[in-house]
Amino acid sequence: MHDLELPASDLLRLFYFLTLTRHLDDRMVRLRREGTFISNFASGRGQEATAVGAAYALEPGDILAPSHRDVGAMLVRGMTPRELVAQWLGRDSVATHGRDGHLFQGDMRDRLIVPTTGIPGSALPVAVGTALGSRLRSEPRVTLAYLGDGTVTVGAVHEALTMASALDLALVCVIEHNGYAGSMPTERHSHARHLADRAMGYGIPGAVVDGNDVVAVVQATRQALQSARAGRGPYLIEALTFHVPAEEEQAPDFISREALAFWRRQDPLERLTRYLTSLEILDVARQKDYVAEIEDLLDDALAYSLALPLPAPLSDPSLCFAPDDAPPMGPPLIAIGALTRERSTIQA
Repeated sequence: MHDLELPASDLLRLFYFLTLTRHLDDRMVRLRREGTFISNFASGRGQEATAVGAAYALEPGDILAPSHRDVGAMLVRGMTPRELVAQWLGRDSVATHGRDGHLFQGDMRDRLIVPTTGIPGSALPVAVGTALGSRLRSEPRVTLAYLGDGTVTVGAVHEALTMASALDLALVCVIEHNGYAGSMPTERHSHARHLADRAMGYGIPGAVVDGNDVVAVVQATRQALQSARAGRGPYLIEALTFHVPAEEEQAPDFISREALAFWRRQDPLERLTRYLTSLEILDVARQKDYVAEIEDLLDDALAYSLALPLPAPLSDPSLCFAPDDAPPMGPPLIAIGALTRERSTIQA
């Protein structure tokens, strides 16, 4: 089935992370419907194989720049359900002190996860910055960044890829191509046969992978990481996947029943389950043990998060304002009097 030979231990770890990501996503969607959230939650259901598989291919010292839907990638890199749920529930204990909701998750200090951003395409310039920093410090790191298929048309993404290509930076970009940028189908904003074909315009390699086959995603990402780590510059991967809502959720009107039926048959967790069962690595009893362990973990994360305090309004102005006793920034670069004379733009 695959060119990549993974030991059973790795395959079971992939199964664990796919299952954990799916169950965490479903749990959060239910809480959102019940009104437990004070913010939104960006579901990545159906795209878990791309998020998990690409992150699983990283070396410990590599840098991850996920999007807000790549919960599986964050879990692979060591973020816990407690941390994530507390963030989504707006608790005061998290790094942003409950001020932002479901965005700005990350941990550069301990896990090398660039915090997610709220502007489409804005994560890639940051990822280029981390890749450039690794180059300047002579570190053998690769930065892995995720993009949505709609963000490939954002100007900042073009600028970032142009710079990364010109400097041969160690950067791997994974496009999670789920067919829609918001509600706009891909064919409305691109006539390219594959979004990975854009790599030719930057003079870098590109590849297309089945984004619902987690083993194939690991394989494609490892090849890209090896190329980038060897100094051959950035690499663009297009992962074909789809955001499939849970059965009890109402699908958006712009998605046809035929498309939903097709992508439900491609469910990444079910495909991996069948694959591991065929290899006799996984059976029903072991699968139930994994699910029971994960449900206990999520029960704990929810109870822990709900017990944490919410931020009090204006409880800590220092989160928004500089302290009043901030030292002056130094003398002005030019005397104030000089500003009163008329000058041309060039002279100024």
